[in-house]
Amino acid sequence: MPHVGKIEVKIVTANRTGAGTNGEAYLGIGGREFLLDIPGNDDYEKGHTDNFVIGDGSNIKNENSESTGINGLPTVAGSTPGENSPGIEFDWLQNNLFPTYIRFKPDDDGDNWNIESVDVTATRYPDQSAQVKYEAFANPPDDNIWLGDSSGLMLGLLKV
Repeated sequence: MPHVGKIEVKIVTANRTGAGTNGEAYLGIGGREFLLDIPGNDDYEKGHTDNFVIGDGSNIKNENSESTGINGLPTVAGSTPGENSPGIEFDWLQNNLFPTYIRFKPDDDGDNWNIESVDVTATRYPDQSAQVKYEAFANPPDDNIWLGDSSGLMLGLLKV
């Protein structure tokens, strides 16, 4: 059965006072959650765009190993497509079996984060031409949303 080999996540933090955060963000997709944290990078800064890769070519932190990658597999240039699969069947995304969302974990009680846009692309393997895409808003960049303890910690994503 075809599976997801790569998930690309683009998050734009708004360019307004107090928009950035030192908190953590998670992508919920296909019944799993992934910490969106690039080692050595100061993610979610005001007016900044962060690009995360899960699966093939992964650049996110993996708590199970000292390297990036999924399931303890290091990311190796020239690796076989799908080798670092996030463990999600592609049909699960096509059939909307699980919600897709961004979940915010504030750094402290007063921590808030203003998101201008979120775009997610999941690519199927072995046929890399098939994709499922999600976004946070129908009309970016006019929309934005605050996340925090008093304004909510989860942002649902729309399949497009």
